[in-house]
Amino acid sequence: MQTIQSSRSLTPDLARGFMLLLIAMAYTDAHLGNWGTPANQAVDLQPTERLAIAFKTLFRDNRAYPMFAFLFGYGSVLLFQKMERAGFDRKQILSRLRRRACWLLIFGFFHSVLVFNYEILAPYGIALLITAPLLFKTDIQLKKILKFLIPVFTLMLIGVGFMYALPPETYGSGATATQVSTYWETVINGIINFPMSACMVLGYPIIPLMIIGMLAARKQLLDDRPAHRQSLKRIARVGITVSILGAVPLLLKEFQFWRSVYEIDALAHALHLISGAVGGVGYAALLGVVVLNIRDRNTVVVQAVSALGKRSLTGYLLQSAAIMLIMAAHFGNLGTQLSDFQSALVGLAVWLAAVTFSHVLERNHLAGPFDHLLRKLANRSIN
Repeated sequence: MQTIQSSRSLTPDLARGFMLLLIAMAYTDAHLGNWGTPANQAVDLQPTERLAIAFKTLFRDNRAYPMFAFLFGYGSVLLFQKMERAGFDRKQILSRLRRRACWLLIFGFFHSVLVFNYEILAPYGIALLITAPLLFKTDIQLKKILKFLIPVFTLMLIGVGFMYALPPETYGSGATATQVSTYWETVINGIINFPMSACMVLGYPIIPLMIIGMLAARKQLLDDRPAHRQSLKRIARVGITVSILGAVPLLLKEFQFWRSVYEIDALAHALHLISGAVGGVGYAALLGVVVLNIRDRNTVVVQAVSALGKRSLTGYLLQSAAIMLIMAAHFGNLGTQLSDFQSALVGLAVWLAAVTFSHVLERNHLAGPFDHLLRKLANRSIN
């Protein structure tokens, strides 16, 4: 299970490693007993709780998955180019990508059923099935597709925002791992919720963000080139500013700065979703700027976080399983006992453990076991 040593760029790996921190914090939060409810009773919250809610609203929620979608599209181009250099024809490339997508879908099903109902592997498997043929399109063709998709998905996100403004029990089960009495109930919920989770790709802008990532990869935007410094700074500045400003109305709503009105609440949710899509790209660009300013790339922190990014599938699955064992009612049961701030600390601790594990694998030149398995399964039919 040796890793292939190559001159891969640092930025995408570092960005994926950072993204997994946001996901770990989100997943611990999802196991809290009050998940799916607004952050009301704000006047009674401790300062640390206010800080945790402000952080997740302004910087985390609906920002990590757009960042992953952008990076997923970016990575699909790198994989496509690698296969082209190896001499694969169109049929072979599509076969390999579709196999990869189908296995992601299968991994996602078992992850949803056995570990966490609201997982992200299956949606990205579906997204890869849809976008694989687009890798053969020209930049002009991709931009034309984007011009059509962006307004369509913007309208969809507005609709999702109106759904989110409803009471949680109105639009979904709202059940968390703290609200079921046995592990088997979680398994059943996973089976029931899987189709809805997998079809998230249809309601969230995963596909347009992947296409943006494809275009960025063709320009080698995250390939650690000093020539891209100003472009990355501009994208980061605009993306993160839009992301924060777009999240402020929802934060004010959750802290009860106004009396709850359904239409206003819905627009706050919609703005949070739309601005988060922009913010995800901004986060990736910011990491590109950070990498260009790193003088010593051999520091433990840089190497360890990028090692996790190289093994993002393994890191994602192990983090999710660890969080379930710690937080779920039928295991560690901390989800019923922790506050938002404490939950974030658990997510941070789990992420640090994943970083450490990945760094050990890197030092021993070993791939992540699930990443290795996915490559083996996806490549099996390619001769």
